[in-house]
Amino acid sequence: MPVSTQDLACSLISVLESDTVSPVPAPNNVTFDILLADDNLFNQKLAIKILEKKYGHTVHIAEKGSLAVDAF
Repeated sequence: MPVSTQDLACSLISVLESDTVSPVPAPNNVTFDILLADDNLFNQKLAIKILEKKYGHTVHIAEKGSLAVDAF
């Protein structure tokens, strides 16, 4: 039986909020400015949670490719 979108989202949020997984530090504590082009709000929040909160990178969101090109 396929999993529902709500069950999947709840499971992902539960895992991401868990303190049991430690991020792997970047060599020399290097952080990056990341431009993410994605129009899906859930994907944006997930990427920010992982890249900024866990790894310390800076994420800039562009809601579509043409905005990402302009931002770059």
